[in-house]
Amino acid sequence: GAFDMSKEYLISEELVHSGPDCEIGSQWVLLLFEKVVTAPKDAMLIGSLLDTDIHSNSCRIVFFGKALCVMDKDNKDELSRLRLFKPKQKIGHVKRVVDDSVVIGKDLFKKETDISKFINLKITLDKETEKLPGYIEGSFGSSGQYKVRCTQPHGLPVSRGKGKGKAKGEEEEEDTSLAI
Repeated sequence: GAFDMSKEYLISEELVHSGPDCEIGSQWVLLLFEKVVTAPKDAMLIGSLLDTDIHSNSCRIVFFGKALCVMDKDNKDELSRLRLFKPKQKIGHVKRVVDDSVVIGKDLFKKETDISKFINLKITLDKETEKLPGYIEGSFGSSGQYKVRCTQPHGLPVSRGKGKGKAKGEEEEEDTSLAI
């Protein structure tokens, strides 16, 4: 498809080989040059290695392609029109199982984090054999713990005991992680 400034684009550190997950012509490159390069929109650009031995038997072309958009790299407003993102993931753990759809999580937030900003944030309960969708329902206590509601029963054994911590002899669900 054509490049569209209104769409979001995933940042990749390298080009992906074309295949079922990546069609030919579906990747674009943002080139930021140290010095000004004069090139009109739709111009063909060719980059080559000039510091290699001209007598070696190798291709010196690094890239080629059409300039779809020309911007000033020092103009932050222009660059911010590009909607680029990098996926981020944070992993926490299940501290306690409340019932068949609610767990208490830990290790995702610091004690001083305002968890109310993350209410309804999608979260994945990652069991050994499956990944279950859920969302943060709210904070739990004052130590950065949070309540997660799964959208379907998770099948984890409900924690016994009440009050602080876990019941005597009870293990935390360390093999079950939570990811946002």
